[in-house]
Amino acid sequence: MSTPRFFLDQSKIAELRVRIQPWLKDDLMRVAYAMDRSASDIVRDLILDFVANHKPAEPDA
Repeated sequence: MSTPRFFLDQSKIAELRVRIQPWLKDDLMRVAYAMDRSASDIVRDLILDFVANHKPAEPDA
């Protein structure tokens, strides 16, 4: 099992959520309402999904 390339603690996720949410506010609020979820939860899930699927650039050979 591979180890994560980097780790975001809950405080870093909260900070990113605060910085990202205003950019997406109108659309995000509509989606959150339609999904019956909080906008904050959706942003957290987006951040976690990005972190889980992000592949750093390969170093030059």
